[in-house]
Amino acid sequence: MAITALRKITLGRETNAGTAVATTAVWRGPASTFGELPERVMVNENIGYMVQTDRGYFPTASSALAFPETEATFEQILHVFEAGLHTEASITANGGTSNAYIYNYLPSTTTPLTLKNYTIEAGDEQQCYEQEYSYVREFSLSGAPNQAVMLSSVWPGRQRTKATATAGLTAPTVEEILFNRGTLFMDAVGGTMGGTQITGSWLGFDMTCKTGWTPIYSGDGQLYYTSLKNVGPEITGSITFEYNSNGVAVEDLFAAGTTRLIRHSFAGSATGVTGTGGTYTARRFMYDFAAQITSVDPLDSQDGNDVLKINYKAVYQPTWTKFAEFIVCNLLSAVP
Repeated sequence: MAITALRKITLGRETNAGTAVATTAVWRGPASTFGELPERVMVNENIGYMVQTDRGYFPTASSALAFPETEATFEQILHVFEAGLHTEASITANGGTSNAYIYNYLPSTTTPLTLKNYTIEAGDEQQCYEQEYSYVREFSLSGAPNQAVMLSSVWPGRQRTKATATAGLTAPTVEEILFNRGTLFMDAVGGTMGGTQITGSWLGFDMTCKTGWTPIYSGDGQLYYTSLKNVGPEITGSITFEYNSNGVAVEDLFAAGTTRLIRHSFAGSATGVTGTGGTYTARRFMYDFAAQITSVDPLDSQDGNDVLKINYKAVYQPTWTKFAEFIVCNLLSAVP
């Protein structure tokens, strides 16, 4: 009899896209099982029966694993970015005397970047299934006061097959990204990203990134897809403000159709920088983007306090020369 508590998801970074590998990393969070399996097509025919016969077929092989919402961490968020945005090829040392490292991820804008595909194992003590050529189709982040930043993601793959779970893996050490340790910055497009902090006003956010990666099915002798193509990412989200002068100011930005450079920055525990030249003295996660405010919700109330939520769409900004960027500083010298 299977036990829910014994479910587990493990990840392996593929050397060659589509060639399954043994998994190497345990995903720390709630575990689900593979869904979006192909539907069997029942053939419509007239052969002398008033009922459906058992003739049918599967026209494709496909599956997907939805990673349930869980606390985002400075370590495991890298997997989502690697499989959804691009593989980080230029990890840089944080500097100083710390053993910290900086990862930069930019969604594709003019040229598709190189993705890191994964083999995923998921199941419980009853049965494990494996999915190769996995990528992140979309991911979401959200945060509110007195909570951790929450992360969810959807990982399609080319097929689900029975497997034996990779043995001997241990859960990694992780640190949660906390909303209360976050800061919000908003700057004019001619200014510097992260130059102007909005204080005493940031009450929450959410964002969803559709990565743009799409499977290509063709007549290649297989039921599963044989390649992936990026057709363009899309990022939408919202920011909730205390309805004070800062809240009124963003209403004015909406009315004027003004683009803003926005940074969500979250600090973690110390990186151990004691010398000169260190970029970050603490673990860091930053979500930078250029945004057009698309709508403003009517005033809401939290504990009798008026709050304002704006909705935005990330846009390419020629002066900044970017669309969005995700920056992580942690103590990992490589993605596990």
